[in-house]
Amino acid sequence: PQYQSASTIGFFLSMPHGEIQTRDAIERMVCEDGKTLYVPRVGLDFELCDMDLVRCESGDTTSSSSNSEEGSKLFYDSWPTNKWGIPE
Repeated sequence: PQYQSASTIGFFLSMPHGEIQTRDAIERMVCEDGKTLYVPRVGLDFELCDMDLVRCESGDTTSSSSNSEEGSKLFYDSWPTNKWGIPE
């Protein structure tokens, strides 16, 4: 009930390997359920220990036949990655 009534969701972007993959859940939240998503951004300089939450809208995700393995191009596919391969 809480998820269905929520208009915004905070979620994390997963590392490429070694932890649960969040891509499918993010695609569902943004594309199918129309949620406004907030994801953490620590920054490319981890020594600063700063973290922001970045707002990602449903319009930031588009279908793409060139990215057929994932099925869609998500908002973070073009973001630079940090030292763990997490898009930021």
